[in-house]
Amino acid sequence: MKNKILTIAIVAGLFSGAVGMAQAACPEGNYAAKGWNPGVPTTGKESYTGTVVIKSVGSLCQVDWKIGTQTFGGLGTYEPASKMLYVSYASLGAGWFGIVFYKDAGATLNGQWAVYNDKSGKLGAEILTKQ
Repeated sequence: MKNKILTIAIVAGLFSGAVGMAQAACPEGNYAAKGWNPGVPTTGKESYTGTVVIKSVGSLCQVDWKIGTQTFGGLGTYEPASKMLYVSYASLGAGWFGIVFYKDAGATLNGQWAVYNDKSGKLGAEILTKQ
């Protein structure tokens, strides 16, 4: 229970800081995704591929992933000064959640992610390429 409360506090803190900074439109569009699970080196073959759609909803960014047969939904903010997109997401079918942050590099968004209750203590990686 203590870990769950700590995780929720961390996610809330991430958003409280990011929401106050959000001033620009999201990096909207359709993206091809490739990613590596926590602990898998990004120099090797990716662990998964899929598609991602990012759209603005007011001052927030809605992010929808389709990875194989799985769907994930997220909500976040874009911080223009650092070109960072911060998103909290959930598995729409399985009921778990995580966080991801992306660095906007123009044609790509380079991200790192984590899932609540993952015992590895490592980050996964994801690259979104604008289509």
